[in-house]
Amino acid sequence: MEYVMFLQQCNAKVLFGDVAPNNEESAKLVAVRRAFQRAVTIPTHSLESLWRDYEKFENSVNRQLAKQILNDLQGQYSTSRTIYRELKKKWEGIKGGALATPPGKSHGQYKQQKLWTSLIAFERSNPLKLEKESLGVRVELVYNQCLLCLYHFPEIWYEYATWHASTGDKERASEVFKRAIEALPSCTILSFAAADFEAAQDKIEEAK
Repeated sequence: MEYVMFLQQCNAKVLFGDVAPNNEESAKLVAVRRAFQRAVTIPTHSLESLWRDYEKFENSVNRQLAKQILNDLQGQYSTSRTIYRELKKKWEGIKGGALATPPGKSHGQYKQQKLWTSLIAFERSNPLKLEKESLGVRVELVYNQCLLCLYHFPEIWYEYATWHASTGDKERASEVFKRAIEALPSCTILSFAAADFEAAQDKIEEAK
């Protein structure tokens, strides 16, 4: 909303460069519409209020045109709202600010691992139907968020590395394995997994 307000209040020439005098308002309108349309297709906690503000904006421009534009976008908005509600459920119980400690006998730690694993699986299923690159960025983010809390859990590191391998990004998978071994130098299973991975790429020296 701050960005939309910025677009509405700024000088069109400053924002868009050389714009014909009669086209300044038109250029601003297009920019505001584009910002709103991007915002209402992203599953965030402000989604419903953004949609209401967008409806007011379009109706203030042209009521007849607004109906058509909003109808065209309604499907994407509804999908994002459904996914947001599902994501909200997945995040329930996750302690994002938990201190990263080695696995112990605490039942709570393994409950957290289960909750994080469920969230990651949901993100990997690509409910937003993102392109490969955008999906990769989103999944990588949630893995790194998870590792802030579960830094000492080898299963998470292994899953993170093999996910990169499954997407065809062998270089990133190798980097994650290296990070994993630095994080957990005494975990021999991770070391053997990394060695197996490097050997499969015919990188024998790295595997050794």
